[in-house]
Amino acid sequence: MTKDDIITLPNPHLRQKSSKIHVVTNDVIKLADEMTAAALDWEDSRPHEISAALAAVQVDKLERVVIVRADFERKSTREFITLINPEIVKYEGEIVEDFEGCLSVKSIYGKVPRYSKIRVKAMNLDGEEVRIKAEGFLARVLQHEIDHCNGLVFIDHIKDKKDAFYTLDEKGELQPLDYDKDIAEIVFFGTENYSLITLEALVEEGFNVVCVITKPDTKRGRGHKLTEPPVKTFAKSHNIPVLQPSKVSEITDYIKQLQPVTGVLVAYGKIIPQSIIDLFTPGIINVHPSLLPKYRGPSPIESAIVNRDTETGVSIMQLDSKMDAGPIYAQTRQALTGKETKFELYDKLFHDGTSLLIKNLPNIINGSLRPTPQDDSQASYCQLLSKDNSWLDMERMTAAEAEAHVRAHLGFPRSRMTIDDRDIIITKSHCDKTPNSHLDKKFADGNYLIIDELIAPSGKKQ
Repeated sequence: MTKDDIITLPNPHLRQKSSKIHVVTNDVIKLADEMTAAALDWEDSRPHEISAALAAVQVDKLERVVIVRADFERKSTREFITLINPEIVKYEGEIVEDFEGCLSVKSIYGKVPRYSKIRVKAMNLDGEEVRIKAEGFLARVLQHEIDHCNGLVFIDHIKDKKDAFYTLDEKGELQPLDYDKDIAEIVFFGTENYSLITLEALVEEGFNVVCVITKPDTKRGRGHKLTEPPVKTFAKSHNIPVLQPSKVSEITDYIKQLQPVTGVLVAYGKIIPQSIIDLFTPGIINVHPSLLPKYRGPSPIESAIVNRDTETGVSIMQLDSKMDAGPIYAQTRQALTGKETKFELYDKLFHDGTSLLIKNLPNIINGSLRPTPQDDSQASYCQLLSKDNSWLDMERMTAAEAEAHVRAHLGFPRSRMTIDDRDIIITKSHCDKTPNSHLDKKFADGNYLIIDELIAPSGKKQ
């Protein structure tokens, strides 16, 4: 084994309890040797740190095996002692706070309270019972590793102490961490492609995303191939647990185990009941692509284009049980030229919204940024789009309205017309006072919609 075999949070396997070993087999001896190799390989990559110990669960083996360094003082001494089924039989001394790190918790140290003296019984590689009277650093190390055997990590003991977290700088000196960014746990809700923009940024900026909740995989394409949401693919590649509940209420017990935890929601695609929102602190934070209270609902970007607005934006808001009616933490504005397509504006607004979220999230978590209630009297709403919204009406629409419809409804539900008894999909157009071909049609204001690109009934682009 190498250092790459050591799993790290938020890998859920670290939260499982290890099984007791009844007989010391050759496989157990081999496991201890492999764990030693992995611990030393990790140490060789760290100029300022040593591998004090390692539990089998940290290399994804659910067996109660622990290796402990024989000499903590000298890095040149590379011998480890193996303890099988270690168990604390007595706590002694006083409770003392001191620094701990962990090979499975990247770049984080914490001041953890531990008993200064303990008594431990275990089994050695010869199958013999051993008794250890440990004090000081050894007592701390053994408590740390036995925690691993029980599905715990050191940060579980200090989750409520924001000033207890540190990291090593380039000189090997401990420096305080920003709890609200680096430690506070975040559950991410998202499904659509654009939600991946925010998830990637949260991870890249060092936020502690401990779970991704997304909709179940769906069948897509002519082959009806089961396809997973892009956020799921990304989460798996970063060892972030993924939940795909059929009903959102199914996550209740899981979230209760994580509390306190903050939620971030971007284009999830399901209504979150108040009973779930109440499990999060300070709640679930939503990135909504409009200047709320304008365009509450599922199609704010399409609505801004269809209505030919001169300005739109993004709101960072706190979710509540009413649709997009929660209080607002921050907003950013975006001028519109009247030429933006749906895809261009989606990309722009979700990148802007992500930047706004990253900037404000630490202060939202620590409570220093308080949201402002929306003015419900100014609220407007947008609808869930369907295929019925795809048809262009030459008798009721102006040419400019039809052209905006084309830009707003790319992808789905698209923009359709019947020309020469054939249904076509228009993907690009502009307005003019005179037609260029028989395909161009006059609308209610007397101007023409000039079709620049279309998809024929055969599916061919023209």
